[in-house]
Amino acid sequence: MLALDVPAQEIYDPLPLAFDHDGYVIQPLARFSLVARMLSRSNYHLDRMSSLIPTDLVLGCGAMSDTSVLRLLSIEQSARFYSGRLPNFRFRDGKSKRIAPTCT
Repeated sequence: MLALDVPAQEIYDPLPLAFDHDGYVIQPLARFSLVARMLSRSNYHLDRMSSLIPTDLVLGCGAMSDTSVLRLLSIEQSARFYSGRLPNFRFRDGKSKRIAPTCT
């Protein structure tokens, strides 16, 4: 699967009413939609956010959904953060950083 479309986000104006969910007050700020490839998934049961957010997903779109790229990719998830590695390229939490001049 190749997810080529850029994720879309629309800020609510005016903001909808906040609502209560299991003791949390939720204030919707924006609507978003995306087509993405799931790269990794981690379930949480014991941390303080697990009742509200029991699952974290690492999603890829564009080049990060391309099977030829994903064959080289290594992703790790821990404590609600993720990191990944490609040859000559390292990223953490979705922000990429070039670490070698051979990366294109």
